[in-house]
Amino acid sequence: MLCVAQPAAAQAMFPLLGFVNDEQATGPSVVHSSYQGANNAAAASAGHSQQRIQLEPSQLYAGLQAVSLAPASQGADRSAGPNLELLLKEATEAYRAGDYSRALALCQAVSAALPNRADVLLLMGAICYQLKDFQQCIAYNDRCILIDPNLAEAHANLANALQQLGNIDMAIVYYQSALRLKPFFTDAYNNMASALVAKGLIPEAMDCYMQALRVNPRLVDVHNNLGDLWRAQGVLGRAAAQQCYLEALRLDMLYAPAWRGLGDLLRENAELVQALSCYQEAVRLRPCYADAFTGMGVVLKELKRRPEAEACFEAVVRLRPSCALAHGNLAGMMYEQGKLDAAISMYHKALTIEPNFPEAYNNLGNALREAGRYDEAIACYSACIQLQYSKAVQQAQLQQLPLQPDMAAVLAAAGAGGAGSVQGLPGLPAPGSNGAIVTAA
Repeated sequence: MLCVAQPAAAQAMFPLLGFVNDEQATGPSVVHSSYQGANNAAAASAGHSQQRIQLEPSQLYAGLQAVSLAPASQGADRSAGPNLELLLKEATEAYRAGDYSRALALCQAVSAALPNRADVLLLMGAICYQLKDFQQCIAYNDRCILIDPNLAEAHANLANALQQLGNIDMAIVYYQSALRLKPFFTDAYNNMASALVAKGLIPEAMDCYMQALRVNPRLVDVHNNLGDLWRAQGVLGRAAAQQCYLEALRLDMLYAPAWRGLGDLLRENAELVQALSCYQEAVRLRPCYADAFTGMGVVLKELKRRPEAEACFEAVVRLRPSCALAHGNLAGMMYEQGKLDAAISMYHKALTIEPNFPEAYNNLGNALREAGRYDEAIACYSACIQLQYSKAVQQAQLQQLPLQPDMAAVLAAAGAGGAGSVQGLPGLPAPGSNGAIVTAA
């Protein structure tokens, strides 16, 4: 875990709470006055009284998505000249258009004249987040909090950057401070759920999603994220997961992740034809949706439509060239079609990307054995056993901890591997079977 020094504002204001860790949270918050009004109206209409939280990875979560800016009037310096206000307006428009470098340059010009303007610092932090300069994002939001400690968006944006850098504990602290300041801040609930999942706190993450839905029942991505968490709990969570995905689609039939989630649910229930239709719809709506291509490839493989399955896995490799799982799935498809040299090469690529990939070593050993390269196959099997033994030791240590039933189910789902399993080596495809590894690519 990459740790980030605790920002000064947090040291001064917020004690570290006792939390330890949810491809779909929301990113730096760019909340405008219209958004704030809608949030408050939704909360009021629901008659919601804020409750304290008592209690998604994967393709389970879309990642930090929403970005929050302060309401337009907040932090404004009435003495600012019209030229500076014009520059700030242009910077905001450039940000919304995705021209982040220009937006940052314009903001820097404004900030040079107005260094203590909170809304400018907030926008600069959001821009740095989009540019993946998370340390600078933290610095801008930390300054913003020192100027205006009650600006919830700055707390939430700082938390998003901390989460991206792996400092999950402090991210949770800042999400909580954002929610204390703005109890109906749905982006903060959604993103805190992402952090809680990363810490293995699944019931708490689900409660965060439900809190967000109490504020605004029309949050499509939250319904979908909650559905992914229910689905990860296996048979017992299937009905609830289906209800979440269907509700997301009722709200927005063009929301591709819900079609993907429904496809995963149907595939796991062996309803392959229906699952294929869902994946195809997801890809139609989002042509570069790697998770949907992965699920489609697995279904087509099960339906014995191997060339089409291979094309799906090739698409995932193109979309995610640095993903070991994508290469492993494509290699398995090549192996099944007797393309041993191509499969061996692809397994080697997967292991170059992720050396601690026991399934790839096992499957590479199978391919090398069939190619008559027995010494290399033995070396691969040995590496696989060593890695799998280490994993089993870690799992045994985890089992000594008092896990909640929901968490145990998620861990079991996360540890599942190919279709068949070697007795004593959980998660490994059976000898002679290089089945696709169904995990978030």
